[in-house]
Amino acid sequence: MSKRDDYVAKMKQQSDELKTEIDALEVKAQEAKEDAKTKHQEQIGKLRAKYQEGETRLEAIKAAAEDSWEKLKEGFEHTWEALKDAVNQFKLHFK
Repeated sequence: MSKRDDYVAKMKQQSDELKTEIDALEVKAQEAKEDAKTKHQEQIGKLRAKYQEGETRLEAIKAAAEDSWEKLKEGFEHTWEALKDAVNQFKLHFK
């Protein structure tokens, strides 16, 4: 496996784990009181949009030439860190 393939595989595993967390947060949001449910659903929508952006960037890395994928890595990692931070902030609402 190339360095890029290793990186994509690692990030895909983390992506799957984060998607599972977002799905669990959506279930909890559905169980929230009616007045908070709408706000939580908006937040879930934003998390899903950020997640999709990360997935799109990861696919671009996967499709990039071996000599150019690292240029895309920085943008992906920025998006990824923002998503993880957003998920962690949202999880604080349910503790």
